[in-house]
Amino acid sequence: MIAMLKRFCIYGAIFVIVIGTFSHFIFDWSGKNAVVALFCPVNESTWEHMKLLFFPSCLYVSYMAFRMKSHFSTIITAACLGIYIGTFSIPFIFYSYTSVLGYHHFLLDILTFILSVALCFLCIYIVKQYFYLSAPLIAITALLLLAFCFFLFTFYPPNCLWFLDPTHVS
Repeated sequence: MIAMLKRFCIYGAIFVIVIGTFSHFIFDWSGKNAVVALFCPVNESTWEHMKLLFFPSCLYVSYMAFRMKSHFSTIITAACLGIYIGTFSIPFIFYSYTSVLGYHHFLLDILTFILSVALCFLCIYIVKQYFYLSAPLIAITALLLLAFCFFLFTFYPPNCLWFLDPTHVS
């Protein structure tokens, strides 16, 4: 079981890095399609970049839960926690390093994404292996709430730092 979980987490991290990176460009490639906007970044804001991890992780975790259905409730809870930690580590790491440096750097932005994905799947692995958390309804509800926020704030972003596109801020 542990070897299988480890493989799923490693493959999941690779999947999310590849699909998340690819999804960075899909909105423009789609001709700015509104449906694509729900799942892919529409600008360079930190909030929109959190989608790079969130949606590919949700997709992969759905597959992972199906394959590990005998451990469904605990894998779902661990996975949802991992997705939350990974998703919210993006702004945490980004604003931490930019507050120290005073600017952002493209390579550090990429490393922020990769580190956040690694944290997501490391959390899934550790929580599933060492803790017994079984609250899939709460975990899934929390993910659905965050997905709803992504959908809503794509078209109606609040006027605060996380939602501002730095390429359009004067």
